[in-house]
Amino acid sequence: MGWTNDLKLMVLTQSGRLHIFNAHGERFHHHNWVNDAPVNDKTKTKRNQQNSGTDQTSQRDTESNVMATFVQVPLNIKDKEKVVGSKMFEEGCAILTKGSSMPHRLFLVDNFNMSTPFRELKSEFLDDVCPTAIEVLPAQYSATTHTEVVLGMNDQPCVLVMSRHRDPFVKTLLNKDESTGFVKLRYGPDKQTLAAFSRDRGGVLNVFHANMSANLLQFECRADGSVESRTPNSQEEVREPDEIVYCGNECIMLYWKPNSIRDGDDASLLIMIDCYGEYEYFTYECPLHLIQECDATRVISNHSVELYERVPDSTVEVFRIGSLESSALLYDAYMDYKNNRSTSIKTIRDIRYNKQNTSNAGEDLDVASSSDKNAPADDSVDHEIDADDENLRQACYTLVDAACREMLDVNLQQQLLNAATYGRTFLKNKSRVGLGKRGHANDFMQRCKEIRVLNEVRRLANMPLTYQQYQQLSAPVLIARLSELHNHYLATKISEYLGIKSYDVLVHWACTKAKMAANSDSSQDDDTHLFNVINEQLLPHKQDVSYARIAMQAFQSGKKHLAKMLLKEDTNPSEQIPLYLSMHETNEAMDKAIGSNDSDLMYMIVLYMVKFFEQEYMFQMIKDKPLMMQLFTSYNKYRLKFKRIEKMHHYLNNHVDAGYAALNSAYKDYDAGDEENCKTFAGWLERAEQHFAKDGYHDSDRKMALKQRELLTMQMKVNKDHGVGTIGMTLNDTLFEVMTSTSIKDSTKKDLLKKIKQQFSVSDKRYWTIKVRALASMGSWEQLIKFAVEKPSPIGYEPFTDACLAAGKTYEAVKCIQLITDPRVKVDYYIGLLKFKEAIEVAVSEIDVDLLSIYQRL
Repeated sequence: MGWTNDLKLMVLTQSGRLHIFNAHGERFHHHNWVNDAPVNDKTKTKRNQQNSGTDQTSQRDTESNVMATFVQVPLNIKDKEKVVGSKMFEEGCAILTKGSSMPHRLFLVDNFNMSTPFRELKSEFLDDVCPTAIEVLPAQYSATTHTEVVLGMNDQPCVLVMSRHRDPFVKTLLNKDESTGFVKLRYGPDKQTLAAFSRDRGGVLNVFHANMSANLLQFECRADGSVESRTPNSQEEVREPDEIVYCGNECIMLYWKPNSIRDGDDASLLIMIDCYGEYEYFTYECPLHLIQECDATRVISNHSVELYERVPDSTVEVFRIGSLESSALLYDAYMDYKNNRSTSIKTIRDIRYNKQNTSNAGEDLDVASSSDKNAPADDSVDHEIDADDENLRQACYTLVDAACREMLDVNLQQQLLNAATYGRTFLKNKSRVGLGKRGHANDFMQRCKEIRVLNEVRRLANMPLTYQQYQQLSAPVLIARLSELHNHYLATKISEYLGIKSYDVLVHWACTKAKMAANSDSSQDDDTHLFNVINEQLLPHKQDVSYARIAMQAFQSGKKHLAKMLLKEDTNPSEQIPLYLSMHETNEAMDKAIGSNDSDLMYMIVLYMVKFFEQEYMFQMIKDKPLMMQLFTSYNKYRLKFKRIEKMHHYLNNHVDAGYAALNSAYKDYDAGDEENCKTFAGWLERAEQHFAKDGYHDSDRKMALKQRELLTMQMKVNKDHGVGTIGMTLNDTLFEVMTSTSIKDSTKKDLLKKIKQQFSVSDKRYWTIKVRALASMGSWEQLIKFAVEKPSPIGYEPFTDACLAAGKTYEAVKCIQLITDPRVKVDYYIGLLKFKEAIEVAVSEIDVDLLSIYQRL
């Protein structure tokens, strides 16, 4: 088991199932707002009914759909494979598995919010070794910026380091004659050291640098004297500690259960070892559980919770026996002042002018205050500080820091703060009365606020936080955790006291109210009352809070009526519309999307309807919404779904648009080489023709579709009867291919060309142009001349001449030039062929002076 940073409890079973719970023992789940139900006809029919007003059916479907969307985090381990080791950390965990006839496998997840969180880390080392311990170094502390998993190896003083983004490697930490392998591994709170425990010599604790470059400490748990009877059993029976935790960054605590030690008298053993190898041991009459924290260790028993932490340096300075530090003297001066003793002024004078007693403890702790980090730069206080003031100022800071770190005695806190206040009154430089590094005046006030917040949290919420833990958490995180624990009133008051916006607290409170209402039978009147209660609290912050989040919680809890009322109060369409869709209130979602003029939101609704609704029902919904129809049409055009567009326009009696959509659908996948495809193409053309026929104003479009279908039918027949591949060609190309085909007899070809010409009303000019091009391409020059003189050409004789000239047939070209009636054109052709004599003859015969002048200029 383990906790995440946002107070979620992770429970891993031996079979590989990972369950996540909130702080109240409720199973945590993810919910997909839109894709929350399977796609089938029954679902679509139910949704149609829901939109028509059957609220009871809608509520039952909603509850079942929500239960169906609980997402368990899967590990997907194989059959006969069990979990043999795991390590929870912050937002993820590492899991080690082993099967009866399978090697070890390692799974790692950095963040449970990922779509596919678990990934297997593979290494050939896992096939040969038996891991005995597992520890994780999170990515933010790793030199590689990636999460690293450290595995202890059986019978070897080595660790196997594995990461997702680099090759695994084995790091030897000790010589083989010094250790037989590590059975426990633990990183310190700052991740700068790694504690490793081995069973050698009755149990040895080694502390290494985080990069495993140096052994910083080696401690043998089998000690001499009276402690020996309280340490683990002999070499043959030694057991590793049940838990190893750090107490701050300076000490390590080892814990053995009662059955793990010799002559324990059913008592637990706890050993605390500092960085110098010094130790203390403690015994308990009951089992314990140890929790490692950033600056302390919590020891939980059946009856109490104890906190072990290092005594703060500021507290030592003030209360150490015989201390002559300036902070201790200032505290004594305040007590003298409180008891009306005149020595207090003399003590203050000694503090200010006795520089030998200057303490530097405050400088080391100065950056600890969160207010110092956010304090604005003030150039007006950058001048040189009076040395006498600085000594007294440092004493004041130390007293305030000692007050912050005092957890149990509120009266002592007050005395320390009063002593600091008393010392501040004697500062010469009144422009710098603060206690921070830059001396801002609000530092002292901020520290006092933090002390008051910590006292209230300890008293009312039973959270014994230390000052360092509060600084590491920060006030917003503490407020969020109080909300998660349902201490909303305290969280709100702390937010107001610290000047932090309490919108998230209000939203969490409202979500909790909606969730609790789902556990009891309530009517719509009760939902209305609850809505009024929630809205009354949120109304002053309406523009800043998210009603959609509250509505989502109400909907997930089965309170659809309450969710709809809450959702109407939200002012953000991007949050309203997904939830409306999840509630199957599609009409409301469309109205909101259209009102927002946001095409992305409208496309979201289009995609939703395409996926979940029957087409006829969808067409009926958008027929009165032109903008939605345009987006639906453009979406389907982009996806080349012309059949869907044609069906929509046909359903809405938009015959012309349906006809154009049918034409687009016909040409979308047209393949002239596929006979079945050609039949489909013809079918779409016929449908387009039928659509155009229903509209009396687009008869030309109908005729074009009809002629195209007839052309395709004719092409398929020509291809079948004569083997001429004309399918898919234009009418001009079809005529050209038939004219140039050698597989069709001349008599048949003549009849076929005549039939095509008549069927498609081919004009004489068009027919002659195609035939001239066909005869020229075949090289039939005699037939070309014969065709030219058969009867007057409707296209003139220039095309005949151009065809001959293009093929280099000058003799035939001259014959065609003689047939041209325009003398100017004839002269131009003759001149182009360098036949000047013929050109002069034409000009003389026409008695045209202009033609003769042209020749003269040449």
